Amino acid sequence: MGYYDEEVSSLWCWALHQKLHEAVSVTSYPAPSVVVQTMLAPVFKQHRILDLADGHVAAMTETGDIKQCLSVIDQSNVWFRLRQARH
Repeated sequence: MGYYDEEVSSLWCWALHQKLHEAVSVTSYPAPSVVVQTMLAPVFKQHRILDLADGHVAAMTETGDIKQCLSVIDQSNVWFRLRQARH
C-alpha cells in the first residue's frame, strides 16, 4: 500500500455569532502507523448560517456562494448551540 497525503476542509462553529469557520488541514501518512496532521493556519473563512434542518446546515460563504447539506459534528453540543443561537 502506498503512502499518501489528503487535504481536508474542516468546518467549525462560532455559535454565538451564527457563523461557521472553515480551515484546511493536510493529513500525511508517511509510514505505516504514522499519521501527521498539519493545520494550514491562520487561513479561515467565515460562513453565515442560512438554515438548520435534520442535522445539516446551509451556509453562505464570504463571497456569497451557498453551501448546502453541511454535516454538523456530534461533539460539544454544536447542534444544540447552533439552534439556540438561531432563536
